[in-house]
Amino acid sequence: MSYAFNFKRIFRAMKNQGVALMVKGRNAAQLLTPLLDLYKDEPIAIVGCHSQQIERDVCEYDVIVVGEKNAPKTLSFGAKSFEIFFVEEKELLNPKDPELSISFSSMIILRDTTFQLSTAYSFHRTMVEKNSKISAERRLARSLKCLARSEEAFEKGFEQDSGFWLAYSSYNFLYAWLLLKNRLPAPSHLIEQLKKVAKYSPNRFEAISRGISLNRSNRQTCLERLHTLNIVMDTLENSPSSQGMYVEDFNLIKRKVDYLISNMMFVECFSFLGFKICEYILSLITATAKSEIDYPLNFLSEKTRLISKDVTRKLHLTSTKEELRHGISEIKEQIQRLARTV
Repeated sequence: MSYAFNFKRIFRAMKNQGVALMVKGRNAAQLLTPLLDLYKDEPIAIVGCHSQQIERDVCEYDVIVVGEKNAPKTLSFGAKSFEIFFVEEKELLNPKDPELSISFSSMIILRDTTFQLSTAYSFHRTMVEKNSKISAERRLARSLKCLARSEEAFEKGFEQDSGFWLAYSSYNFLYAWLLLKNRLPAPSHLIEQLKKVAKYSPNRFEAISRGISLNRSNRQTCLERLHTLNIVMDTLENSPSSQGMYVEDFNLIKRKVDYLISNMMFVECFSFLGFKICEYILSLITATAKSEIDYPLNFLSEKTRLISKDVTRKLHLTSTKEELRHGISEIKEQIQRLARTV
């Protein structure tokens, strides 16, 4: 079967799904042929921001390949990058994480000779509302747990750790809100997504902005956050289980940061880096402490000295007592308000 025929079938299928793959004209075959050639027999689909049609030129393609379970990998064909996620058929039809189900509901199918992806796509489309609610409830619970840790750290004088937990609480709250608005959150698009749902909720927008310190966003703070993230990820790279994955992850992040900064999108860039910093610091805690730590920045800078105090300051988290007091109070109020609607 020729690739010319395959692409006619691909675009027809995408049209039937009511979505469009964001690859322009003649470049489509050139871009996708190496991917289809690499995985000649497996069902393949695109998910993530490209399937939601919110992608930017710099965004990688998130690709699911149905087959044996393997560790994710990053590939590059020309100027485009692909993050490959391998899923088994059982996981495709019944993922443990309901946010995955929401992602599968907007997939763009590239090859599906056994109809596994078509079956999963149809099923997950019927489950979007239910899974959005379940996911939002989980994110709200996580937000509340992080907020409690922020309050405890604040009361005990660990302002940096309080700011860390406040930021992560705010990100989880934002995820919950977007999910309830039937939008699948995308880390490097969060501010763009937030603006679309916050038109009639200025207080909620302000609470999130304060919680993730958006008032500090500029070119310099973005670059300092990127440098700090590089240090955290370098430390993770030296862990026994890294297998080079953190180098690839950082390269993808840096590419997005360079794009956002060059386009003067400092607020989006600052938010994106803040979310990634929270996630990778928690990954570093897991790799070193093997258990949950209430004061992660204090643990990393004082107990283990894996990162310096100067590095933690360049995270640009909310750290003054007055800012923390207001931030904690505002997010707590918004969590309570949103919880009543779930």
